[in-house]
Order: sequence, then structure tokens, then C-alpha cells
Amino acid sequence: MKTLILEGNYITDRGAMTLFRGLQGGSNTLETLVLSQNVIGNRGAKMISDFLKESSALLTLDLSWNQIVEEGCSNIFDGMTTNQVLEQLNLSQNRIGHEGGVSLSNMLKVNKSLKKLSVSSCHIPESCGGMLADSIFVNASIVELDLSWNLLG
Repeated sequence: MKTLILEGNYITDRGAMTLFRGLQGGSNTLETLVLSQNVIGNRGAKMISDFLKESSALLTLDLSWNQIVEEGCSNIFDGMTTNQVLEQLNLSQNRIGHEGGVSLSNMLKVNKSLKKLSVSSCHIPESCGGMLADSIFVNASIVELDLSWNLLG
């Protein structure tokens, strides 16, 4: 299977943990995973981070409109620091906040595969604006970055 769309299925942390346990290891060829409009939170995000650290095939991940807040977003960005395959990530309508903004900035400095990143409406504060600008300047792979509807000032 190349594409799995599970949008709007009320998937919780528990459901996400079960899903990613099933996807880990083996000969996973999944390239696109859409989990938007579910109720995944920080515990599910931790499992997603672990999956990203091992994934060698996933190119597109949509986690928009979930309930992932700063800690969970930071975990996902941590997973992206070692993942050099994922090309598109959508975390719009989650709450990245300051802690997540710092993790996002750090990830952008080292990740070389991500081409398209959407973090619109994620409550990224003005305090992260300078860090993000510096990271974007260093990152040569990003071709599309959506930071709309944040609190960048």
C-alpha cells in the first residue's frame, strides 16, 4: 500500500499508537499518510516521532486539525531531525507554541529532505520569529513554507 487516508475518524492517542506500532519495522512501503481532523494528542505524537526516526518510505504526512500541543509538536520535530525522507508535513491547526517553535527552528537547521511545511494557525509566538528566520535561511530544501495565521507579530 502506498497511500492511507484516515481523515476525520476520531483517532485518539491510543488509536495512533496502535496504528504506528503496526507500521513500524518490516517492509513498510507507505508513502502518504493522512491523519487530519482526528483527536491525536501528545502521546500519539510521541509514537509518530518514533516512527519518523525509522521511516524510510513515508514522503507525505498530514497531521492537521488534531490536538497536538507544544510537547507533542516538539517530539515530532525531534523525529524529523533524523528523518531524511519525508518531503511534506502538515501540522496546521495544532498548538506548536513557543517550545514547539524552538524545536521547529532546530529541526529546520538540520533536516535536508522536507520541501513543503505547513504550520498555519499553530500559535507560534513572536518570540520564535527570529529563530525561524535564521533556520529558513540555512535550510536549502524548503520550497514552500506556510506560516500564516500565527502570532509572529
